[in-house]
Amino acid sequence: METVRVYASRSTLLLLLLASAAFVLASLWIIDASLGGFVGIVVAVVGIAFFGLAGVYFLLELAYRRPTLQVDAEGITDRASLASAGRLGWREIGLVKIHSVGRQRMLAVLPHDPNAVIARAGFVRRALLRMNYASGFPPVNVPESALPYSLEALIDEMRRHNPELQASTH
Repeated sequence: METVRVYASRSTLLLLLLASAAFVLASLWIIDASLGGFVGIVVAVVGIAFFGLAGVYFLLELAYRRPTLQVDAEGITDRASLASAGRLGWREIGLVKIHSVGRQRMLAVLPHDPNAVIARAGFVRRALLRMNYASGFPPVNVPESALPYSLEALIDEMRRHNPELQASTH
């Protein structure tokens, strides 16, 4: 069976890189202008750290093209964000379901043991996965906007690799 690989759009990555750079510059300006006093400086420093890290991530994604999502006979690999769960074998996946966050349709991948998936992630990813999980989000969320086809087509592709996959489209 053929491995399915989905790549992030280069134009989207470039726009996100430029937006991150703009927020870093705005944060630097806030510090330079001493706007908002101590609180403003703290917010600006957090902005520099967050958007600087995001910018480095987007730059690396542009430089080193790797699939953001891969589906194969062994399972799936999610690399769509800094808070991605990484590799999940088919035996680890309990259910996939389509849901919405705001107006964005997402495919949630619900592992049998989310804590085991979170525990094996690196430090930064583990912290982000814990925050997402504590907020009620599953470890893997694939946005439909990142795909060249619908979430239903992705589920069909996943079922082609694992016919026993449990899925909910509502």
